[in-house]
Formats: sequence, C-alpha cells, structure tokens
Amino acid sequence: MTRTSVPLLVAIYALATFFAFAILRYLVIFVWTQNPSGEDILVTTRVFFSAPVLILIGVLLLRKFKNLIHRLFGTLFLIVGTIWAVEILKTFFEEAA
Repeated sequence: MTRTSVPLLVAIYALATFFAFAILRYLVIFVWTQNPSGEDILVTTRVFFSAPVLILIGVLLLRKFKNLIHRLFGTLFLIVGTIWAVEILKTFFEEAA
C-alpha cells in the first residue's frame, strides 16, 4: 500500500460507514425495537443507494487492495449489500402484490 492510496481508503471506508449506518439504524429503530412511529430521515439513502454503493465498495476493495483486512471488509460489504438488495426487492414485490 502506498501513501497515495491512504486518502482513497479513508474515502472508501467513510462511504461504507455512512451507508452501513443507514441500514443499521433502520434495523435498530424499526425492526428490533418495534418503533414504526419514529421518523425515518435516511429512507431514500437506505432504499436507493445503500445496497449498490456497498456492493461497489466491496468489489473495489477486493479488486484494488490485496491486504487481508481489505479483502475481508470487501467481502463483508459485498455480502451485506447483496443481502440488503435482496431484502429491498423482496419487500417491494410483497408490497406490489
């Protein structure tokens, strides 16, 4: 890893943290605590952007960086993004039916 890749890694992990936070916030507030009356300010971010961005970040970490820790986090972000995309699509088709 070179010194020029450090700002790129900071940006990648900052983006991943924000989009993963949107998903985790939804799970904590609306699923685990059963509080559907709470205000959801990150709904657009979570529904439209979280899954694709986490999948892209996962692929980027797996392709560009060869360190074990980056490959592990890349795999984790790829799995979480895929699971979240499936969950959003499942919810969409259940509501459409």
